[in-house]
Amino acid sequence: MLYRACIFDLDGTLANTLNSIASFLNRALRECG
Repeated sequence: MLYRACIFDLDGTLANTLNSIASFLNRALRECG
């Protein structure tokens, strides 16, 4: 299936994603230094 759009929700308007973003950022910082 071809997707024609991608939606980014970084401020929590569509979903409360703050905890997920913080978790992924902390993991990336730990792994990459």
